[in-house]
Amino acid sequence: MRTPSRRGLLRTLCLAAAAVGCRRAPEAQVQVGAKTGAGQALISAAIALHLESIYGVEAVELRPSLGGTAMAHETLLARQIDLYPEYSGVALTTVLGLPPSSDAANVREQVQTNYRIQFRCEWVAPLGFANPPVLLTTKERAGPDGGATLGAAAKRKGPWRMGATREFMSRPDGLPLLMSAYKLPLAGAVQVFDSDQLYQALEIGQVTLIAGEVLDAGARNPAFIQLVDDRKAFPPQEAGIVVSLDVLDRMPGLMRSLTRLENRFPFELVARISGDLEQYEIAARKDPAAPPVDVRAFAAALLREAGL
Repeated sequence: MRTPSRRGLLRTLCLAAAAVGCRRAPEAQVQVGAKTGAGQALISAAIALHLESIYGVEAVELRPSLGGTAMAHETLLARQIDLYPEYSGVALTTVLGLPPSSDAANVREQVQTNYRIQFRCEWVAPLGFANPPVLLTTKERAGPDGGATLGAAAKRKGPWRMGATREFMSRPDGLPLLMSAYKLPLAGAVQVFDSDQLYQALEIGQVTLIAGEVLDAGARNPAFIQLVDDRKAFPPQEAGIVVSLDVLDRMPGLMRSLTRLENRFPFELVARISGDLEQYEIAARKDPAAPPVDVRAFAAALLREAGL
């Protein structure tokens, strides 16, 4: 009996390996992106889990920690992701470069129309909560009368030592809009902090005024006073989902699946669960031996409490 040649054996093995390779798991049909931050991570993971329940685990891929708005938007335009959660005011001013408006419905309509025309994307909104910027100081700094408006802060004698995140500094609806509307007296340049360091800086007196986001766990510190945007300078920041028309063409039922999420996430629910997630993430960063934070578990709790 003839024995197979070495070349024939290698050919047989290669064909077998190729056949095994053909049976690997299929590529994801839809890729969900997430900007940096606990709130963004939570909502993106919730969207991914929701879609997994409809299309299956292998059909959905979550791409976390894409960075800020600019990076997430560019990744979407390159179609390296198919959708991601975004805020309406950020979309209006930072992405589209349009002037701010205080009318939530008007902002939503402008974003929907321009995203469809300019980027071939749909805007699914509202999800039920908003995440506007929040200006905070301490009760001592606010004074006996409270002084709890930005208009009063602009007239206050003595400059503010201000801190903010890099994202707030760079966005047109962030520091540039704040200073244009209120012209706050500042003592030197604004100090830049990571979000988890920002609130500590105010608490220890390193700064006297900070710009954070209302969803941040640190923003709910009872020692802080929120300065109200009494001139309504900042646009509304309704949460929505940006989704490419390309993936909607590939998956005709996807739009219906996404619209099931509209108005299902009230602010109190999102704030509580994202706050818990943020605290776990901060603790994990301080302890190198801590296990990775399971964002999916928090997202599953959000969906469960939202009745999804």
